[in-house]
Amino acid sequence: MEQRLTSLLLNSKKPANLKKTHALVIVHGHSSLLLWNAIIRAYAHNKLITDAFMVYRHMTQVPSLKPNSLSLTFLLNSCRNPSFLGHGRAIHSCILKTQFKPNLFTLNIMLNMYLKCGDMRSATKVFDAMPQRNAVSWNSMISSQIAIGEVENARKLFDAMPKKTIISWTLMISGYAKVGNMGSARFLLDRMRFKNLISWNSIIAGYVRNFCYDDALKVFREMLTTGLEPDEITFLAVLPACACLGSVDLGRWVDAYLDKRDFKLTLAIGNALMDMYAKCGDIESAKRVFQRMPEKCVISYTTIVSGFAMNGKSEEALALFETMANKGIEPDDVIFISLLSACSHSGLVDHGCQIFDRMVREFKIKPRIEHYGSMVDLLGRAGLLQEALEFIHKMPMKPNAVIWATLLASSKIHGSQNLADIATKNIRELEPDNSGYQVLVSNVYAATGLWDDVRSLRTRMREMQMAKTPGCSLIEVNNSVHEFLSGDRTQFQFEDIYSNLEWIE
Repeated sequence: MEQRLTSLLLNSKKPANLKKTHALVIVHGHSSLLLWNAIIRAYAHNKLITDAFMVYRHMTQVPSLKPNSLSLTFLLNSCRNPSFLGHGRAIHSCILKTQFKPNLFTLNIMLNMYLKCGDMRSATKVFDAMPQRNAVSWNSMISSQIAIGEVENARKLFDAMPKKTIISWTLMISGYAKVGNMGSARFLLDRMRFKNLISWNSIIAGYVRNFCYDDALKVFREMLTTGLEPDEITFLAVLPACACLGSVDLGRWVDAYLDKRDFKLTLAIGNALMDMYAKCGDIESAKRVFQRMPEKCVISYTTIVSGFAMNGKSEEALALFETMANKGIEPDDVIFISLLSACSHSGLVDHGCQIFDRMVREFKIKPRIEHYGSMVDLLGRAGLLQEALEFIHKMPMKPNAVIWATLLASSKIHGSQNLADIATKNIRELEPDNSGYQVLVSNVYAATGLWDDVRSLRTRMREMQMAKTPGCSLIEVNNSVHEFLSGDRTQFQFEDIYSNLEWIE
């Protein structure tokens, strides 16, 4: 009977069944410590912490029952939530008062309890007082220091660790990547004797997170030379890097690799592949990925609709949105930005206005400032400048500099000096130190022949040491991505480049 009840307790998944089994134990008057510990463990496992402590109190009141170190350990392990920190401290105090000498397992649970509850001070005291430590002890402390942004404290612990594991190295690499210190992250990777896939994935994802896309792809190629097989996490880091660099050849290689190795085309991988192809200008391949996907979500539709929009396929974007709506998939606010952009670049003013209206009335989505900006762009590009200005005045929130810059750009295209002046005045009030907007204003002045204003604005920019971020372009040649900046002479082949440009002219 005792063995059967213990098995029931350990396998109980539903709280109702657990309490029923607990009641049986009480009714039959079982005094087995193993059985009562199983009750505590089962309650703790099912996150019924209050019930677990109730059982413990009951045990202390039964003369024939005497809680042991396991009873306290099970309770301690259940207190990994800030709301139960007080309970955890009480158990810690109980352990200190009893004759039980906590072993390494119990001390690690105690350490982890304080760390999970955010009590770093108590955790440090436990760690410092531990007569012996293992990798779990060290890694718990390192991980917690990284989680609160104290990477240098984590590094001190890492350096003091007598025997580092792959997990320890990977934690530090991820920690440095988290704070943008990719130099230190790479330094540690290079000194690892044995690297596993998690180590490589951490450094690749770190480079991508810190916008070092070229470095991410270099490390990915380096990883492939070791013979390690990339997994889904690897590809979810590599594909965005390909998208941002326009590295479509590597993106196609990833697609072919997935197909050859019979990788399941998951939602995440499918969405990443579509996004990569769309941003690299290969919308047909993006469409084929969309059609191959066994399941699709709103992000899938948003990604392909956005791809159609940025590649000038406005009608396909609108048609696909209707298909999505007919299937009962609830759109999010992001897809409407893509739809409005598609309408804007194709001059589909009526369609754009209908989309905006449907977003509010049919789908009950509250427009964000990005939606209002898209509408201003839609009206402005079509030459409906007065309507665009009226739309701005009706906005429920204060228009930002982006809204006014959008109107300014349209005013420049359609030659409306009056609206250009209004937009310029608002931009100067909102963001007088934004070099990009000041250059736009300067270009509008130049286009209308106001050269005195151009000189005055350029002089002011020089005095304030305002410099516009130069435009850049990227090209992939022989698995290497080359970046070119406007007016840049640091490229190692710049003399040949400028010589050829002169020949072309």
